[in-house]
Amino acid sequence: MSNISKNIKNATRNEFSMSIEKKAVDEQITVMEALAAVMDECKIDPIVCSKLINASLKAKIEAEAMEAGMFRGVGRRRKQSIEEFEVNETL
Repeated sequence: MSNISKNIKNATRNEFSMSIEKKAVDEQITVMEALAAVMDECKIDPIVCSKLINASLKAKIEAEAMEAGMFRGVGRRRKQSIEEFEVNETL
């Protein structure tokens, strides 16, 4: 059982998040993989886990997900209708 598992009930958001980041670095895995491993090991529900991580870790997870193409439509330009295109061209 890892140090995270032993101290999960007493960890603050920052302590928990730092533990996830340390696990990712130590094991040379992504933050998402480290978080999934801890959730599995500690039997943490994803809803509960979202309340345990800090804003910094959430941003890192979001960046990893965007880089992996896990968000549909992110970074893509919305298709314009012909009417919208014509209005934009006359401005």
